[in-house]
Amino acid sequence: MTIQQYQIPTFAICLLCIFKFNQNIEHIDWKTIDKKYQTVAKLVLATYAILILSGIVLVFFLADKMQTNSWYLSAGIAYLVLVALGFILTKKDIQNRAYAIRERDLLFRRGWWKQTIQAVTYNKIQHVSINKGPYERIFKLATIKIYTAGSSFSDIKITGLQEDVAEQIKTFILQQNAASEQL
Repeated sequence: MTIQQYQIPTFAICLLCIFKFNQNIEHIDWKTIDKKYQTVAKLVLATYAILILSGIVLVFFLADKMQTNSWYLSAGIAYLVLVALGFILTKKDIQNRAYAIRERDLLFRRGWWKQTIQAVTYNKIQHVSINKGPYERIFKLATIKIYTAGSSFSDIKITGLQEDVAEQIKTFILQQNAASEQL
């Protein structure tokens, strides 16, 4: 496997950076994703919530077997609690996303409850793509996907980047990859 993925508790990040990445955590220049991405993520979550709610309402109207209205009320309250929890957890997760572009590799940190740091060296990267969903286009944001050898799925996906920053990262990665192939 060409990508290194670590699922570690927050308190162990310093040790990981010292021993695995040969750097103290203070020397890693973490860059956070654009704050507008929180709005994008909330819009996506709201869209899914509305679609799911529409399906539930349709099922309730088609299956008129429910005898009491209290069941509807309980289901509605549970649904609203889950959607609110989804908004809170999404915000916490996005606040903890960051990336670092270093001389030989790229790091991506994500997660709130369980923090994950992914590292990929430039010489292992096979392909880099930039994607923009409908909400991302409205807010001038982009997602960069990094693919390594032997994988048909993106190994690292950094969401919430400004369009020009995503292009700069892609260009830098491709330049570093070309330079490492010449060595």
